[in-house]
Amino acid sequence: MNRSEDKEIRDFLLAIGSAPNVHVQRVHVLKTQLPSGAYLTSTLPGTPDVYCCFEGKHLWLEFKRPGGGRAEESQKVWHKALTSAGGEVWVVRDGRAAARDVAARAGETTRLAIERALESMK
Repeated sequence: MNRSEDKEIRDFLLAIGSAPNVHVQRVHVLKTQLPSGAYLTSTLPGTPDVYCCFEGKHLWLEFKRPGGGRAEESQKVWHKALTSAGGEVWVVRDGRAAARDVAARAGETTRLAIERALESMK
């Protein structure tokens, strides 16, 4: 994860987070080194960066730096499993654009709240 990806995630969370009928959560990977030197992580490799549920839709977002970055093999495995279970996975390079895409698929109340949040971010 690099700073440009962090910024895009932050923009998405700010735009979506206060909208009604939306649950959004940043998936944090906590990494702890064991006495043996091995590492223990809180999530499996490849877990998408953000989970978003709105109006019955389950969406996982994998953020990549603008202009680069590709899904790793472990991420592709997650993407396939999530879509097979009925969820959606988006690979995102622009957090605000992703928020606009969610707004376009949401009901009026949620859409207007997201649009207001995006407008306030300009």
